[in-house]
Amino acid sequence: MRRAFYLYRMWWLTLGHRLRHDLGRELSILTASCVMFATFFYVFNDFLNVQVAEIALNMRHAFARTLAIVVLLICTAAGAFYVRKQAARSVMQMAAQLGESDNTLRTYRYLHAGTLLSAWHGGAWYLILRWLEPWPVLSLVVAEGGMLIITFILPEISKSQEGQGLEPKTKQRQVARAQTKISVLTQWRLQQILSRSRLSRIFLALSVGFLTLVALAAARSAPPFVAATAGLAAGYCTAATLCVQMASDLKHAWLERGVGVTHDEFIRAYHYTGGILGLLVGCSVAIAYLVGIGAGSVSPTMEATILTAAKVLAVAAVPAVTAPCLLLQIDGRRLAVNLLLILIVSLFIGTAVFAHWLGVLLIPLLIGAAGPSQAGRFYRA
Repeated sequence: MRRAFYLYRMWWLTLGHRLRHDLGRELSILTASCVMFATFFYVFNDFLNVQVAEIALNMRHAFARTLAIVVLLICTAAGAFYVRKQAARSVMQMAAQLGESDNTLRTYRYLHAGTLLSAWHGGAWYLILRWLEPWPVLSLVVAEGGMLIITFILPEISKSQEGQGLEPKTKQRQVARAQTKISVLTQWRLQQILSRSRLSRIFLALSVGFLTLVALAAARSAPPFVAATAGLAAGYCTAATLCVQMASDLKHAWLERGVGVTHDEFIRAYHYTGGILGLLVGCSVAIAYLVGIGAGSVSPTMEATILTAAKVLAVAAVPAVTAPCLLLQIDGRRLAVNLLLILIVSLFIGTAVFAHWLGVLLIPLLIGAAGPSQAGRFYRA
């Protein structure tokens, strides 16, 4: 027990040393993250507890209950991820290699997992009970028990599938087809996203689910903004794969820097990758909308159908197209920070594009303004 507490204390000291030796960078990331989270929280709180509550309390309760479930699922997945990530390396791995007893390792793991899960689950329950809606004690206990069960039965993300190189034959074919360095970098990232990263495939599966909602909304003659919202969600899930890939790439950034990849080439490859993914998801959303219109009982005019399909396509493509100019604004390694940043920007620009076609001009304006602010950060990552 004493040695387990010693390892637990060592884990806290590693966090303290990380802050002490990189204080400026960590403080800047913390400040930017707090500003972004506070902005998102203020906007959403005003939307839920003011705007929606004035329309109908039943709608507000339905939104709150749905959001509470989403928050619990996100925090459960995040807690499980960090518990497994820390257990697979750092202090516990060192102690195991040095021959610590199983009882010591088991006790340390309970202390470590309890700390991380208390932070994630406690934060989720505070947010729900303080800002969303009160839960009965029995429901809270049952939900927390389910979260703990899910935490320890979730399959561990296989690290062997992420960050690995292509097979020799595939690599030879890729080099033979590639004409430029940018095409090689782009093809590499597309293959990583589509077939190598399990987390990216989960986001792509969620994107396919939202495509189904687009077709369903069109088939039931729902207002166009419903299909556009589902399309934006599909585009956001697709753009999330770029966040996952960026976090993975920066762990091995020294390799690309060592072979002469510049910051501009690195970012340009991400722009090409985002453009391809945005075009794919946008066309998929437009096709799903047209299929839904064809299967529905009400057939709008051809002009209105084409116009709405084009707007839905543009809205769905916004997240993936704008994501590359945002991935290094704060810290590309912080997946949660980039996911929230892209969500805020996608909601703003996607709404503008759906409201009027002139909103499309915001995309090049954003890329032109955000690009210089992250110049050279590939070398400092």
